[in-house]
Amino acid sequence: MRTELSDGSDAAEEQRLPANGTAQPRLLIVLVLIMAAGPMVSYTATVLGPLLTSELRIDPAQFGLFATASFVSATVFSRLLAGASDRLSVRVQLATVFAFAALSFLILAAARDLWWALAAAIISGPAHALSNPLTNRVIATRVTKRLRARWMGIKQSGVQCSQALAGLIVPVAAALAGWRVSVMVLAVALLLLLLWSSSYLGRHAAPEGPTTPPRRSDDQPSFLPSAPDGLVLRFAGYAMFSGAGLQATNVYLPLFAHEALGFSEVMAGLTVALAGTVGLSARIFWGQVMERGGDAATLLLRLAAVAFGGVACLVLAQILAVHALLWVGVVLHGATAIGSNVIIMAGAIREAPPSRAGATSATIATGMYLGFASGPLAMSIPLSSTGNFMYGWLLVAGCYACALLTISSLGGRWR
Repeated sequence: MRTELSDGSDAAEEQRLPANGTAQPRLLIVLVLIMAAGPMVSYTATVLGPLLTSELRIDPAQFGLFATASFVSATVFSRLLAGASDRLSVRVQLATVFAFAALSFLILAAARDLWWALAAAIISGPAHALSNPLTNRVIATRVTKRLRARWMGIKQSGVQCSQALAGLIVPVAAALAGWRVSVMVLAVALLLLLLWSSSYLGRHAAPEGPTTPPRRSDDQPSFLPSAPDGLVLRFAGYAMFSGAGLQATNVYLPLFAHEALGFSEVMAGLTVALAGTVGLSARIFWGQVMERGGDAATLLLRLAAVAFGGVACLVLAQILAVHALLWVGVVLHGATAIGSNVIIMAGAIREAPPSRAGATSATIATGMYLGFASGPLAMSIPLSSTGNFMYGWLLVAGCYACALLTISSLGGRWR
């Protein structure tokens, strides 16, 4: 039996939702911007990797500490704010996301060494932590059930919009005006987006408290082997392993292309842009697949397997010195590892009651951010000791293998 609201009727649910809740293009744009703001500083630092490591005298192996610090901070704040995300006002959460993202850019622009960069990464944590719970809460309370998966896919693509724009614009802007000026301009842009978004979202988005009664004890999702919390933990486990491989790849792709394959700084930045562009399309596509009732377990199994193949392409690109294999690996990375998040989030929100959307999202985000934090750190260890990216890529492949094993235990028990 599918989880339903207290009266068991989708029609009754739509009557309780605001009349304009499913026909607000501007609301969807705001959700995309919220998702783009949180990770923007991490993607910006990634594409500036060759410049930052040179000017701030950061060892390439230490460079992964930036992403680790950012996502450790996000993990901590995800747990601290898990309950508050369903109670804090929309405007407070919106202001937190954009203000902390802007502040992290300002600190990075003033950076003089690794410690300044790490401070900027830590400050970005609350922006990461609140972006998913806030946007998922808005979707759960303002969008009818039949459209939630589609909206989930589109708003999750905001992360890849951020990645693609960082890869396309930041290296060119840094070459023209210097990377510090480019970073400060991004901080100002985030503050302007805060003013624009707040004027709309504060008036038209989610109500300030839970909008539905608690779920009845006999309303259990059909694909759960036991309790709902067990499903959430399985989602979080997959998100952790997949996230570790995803973020290790995101962080080190430009440096790998630059140092191991001889790409210029601008061409190295394009690896991030391509991954983000493919990932953007993938998240929208997988959202539509979930909307049509896609089997989450089967999809996640396939994505983990293909992501493993993408890492193999990166390894072969270095061994054979074939640049085309790098681009194939980047495309597979964007289509699978980046795309999987929307399946996880859409699957959770499909069954969670709207009144628990924020807390459910925060639990899954905690696993995801743990992976995001550990992946770059794990890759930096063999890189530091050997100076070779090869062993790091083997660790990334191991992460995808663990994600595959985590989800394969559920198999056909998922709908």
